[in-house]
Amino acid sequence: MTYYPYTNVQLLLLISFIINLMMMKNVSSFEPNVTESFEPKVTEVFVSNLPQNTALLKVHCQSEDDDLGVRTLKMNEKFDFSFRLNFWSDTYFYCAFLWGLNNNDFDFF
Repeated sequence: MTYYPYTNVQLLLLISFIINLMMMKNVSSFEPNVTESFEPKVTEVFVSNLPQNTALLKVHCQSEDDDLGVRTLKMNEKFDFSFRLNFWSDTYFYCAFLWGLNNNDFDFF
């Protein structure tokens, strides 16, 4: 059997790379700006394109970590928020809409 020393070096480099990634992810919890270049930013914008003299639109958005509260929008008002996708891309946002007697909810991420 032939011995290839470079495979051990490659394995060591791969393990070092994975450990460094894990350490960078842990640091990001203490310094949010560290990961801004690694995690894409997403912005959601809702514009209330309501007819005149109708009920107000209520919007309630939240994620597993953040509750943005209930926003009440008049005609042509907007509500926007931004967030960053996490490293594992399992960011989840949910918004519920209430307009008079009509309601609906959506999963965004």
